[in-house]
Amino acid sequence: MSKNYTNFALALACLFQGANAKVHAQNLVPNPGFEVQDTCPAVSQIELAQPWNSPTLGTPDLFNNTCGSQQGSPHTGHGSAGLYTYSTFADNREYLQVQLTSPLVAGQTYEVSFYVKRLTFYSYAVNRIGAYFTSSEVDLTSTSALTSLTPQVEHTTMLNGTAYTLISGTFTATGGEQYMLIGNFRNDAGTTFQDVESNGNNKSYYYIDDLSVTLSASTAGLDQANGISLRVYPNPSSGIVHLMLDGMPSGDVTIELYDAEGRLVIRELYGSDAQRMLDLSSFDKGIYVARVYAGTGFIANERIILR
Repeated sequence: MSKNYTNFALALACLFQGANAKVHAQNLVPNPGFEVQDTCPAVSQIELAQPWNSPTLGTPDLFNNTCGSQQGSPHTGHGSAGLYTYSTFADNREYLQVQLTSPLVAGQTYEVSFYVKRLTFYSYAVNRIGAYFTSSEVDLTSTSALTSLTPQVEHTTMLNGTAYTLISGTFTATGGEQYMLIGNFRNDAGTTFQDVESNGNNKSYYYIDDLSVTLSASTAGLDQANGISLRVYPNPSSGIVHLMLDGMPSGDVTIELYDAEGRLVIRELYGSDAQRMLDLSSFDKGIYVARVYAGTGFIANERIILR
């Protein structure tokens, strides 16, 4: 597998920061929706979505719905990835790996999220998919379950639906983690599976899309100006979100909304009331950051998940 990922990750980070230097909750996952691809993929070509790769001899897939073949079922956009989480071969697994745009900081809490969807061509659903963070790149010559790695964020209930499911969680970094792996880190004995389709294709396969790793608002010092903080509810939301400022600043208050790529998608006056509503039902599903200013001074921000 190619090792030349560092320059790409750093360049992407600089591009993000240049487009929106003010967004504090930066997504540390480069190419989070597999939208950037070298060319139309064939089977088992995850490396075409740099800097993603396979950390083992497993062969996860890359999909592109703008191509004539190898089309998938993306959560948003046209790109997605996919991997086996259970196989007819004992303890056989596939994993995705990516180098983050910057290492994690010791003692800081990070919010992790990604979306998964079961491929109904295969019969089984499983209850285990997680994210593991490490300071060293994983490069193994096997297809076995990585049971020696304990995921910091892990989903543990049955994923038997046919729609995308949001997997999310938080963890505190030990410091220096700069690689993220996605997959099932349990062996067959530690994985509960369910024959959902009863079609004889006794494997479990999931699409993966829209991954995010951001510094938690609780440790980022986001709600800091003059004791004023921002609350968002419901969160996650299907489109309608309510914002509440706990403490209303004087003067003109402005709200900005950024998508997961750091693009500004809304800028408007907040209004004179502490509470206001945003209708985001026409927006793509994914992760956004709402950011509030009084005059030119930053007040608070909060992450919004649309699903």
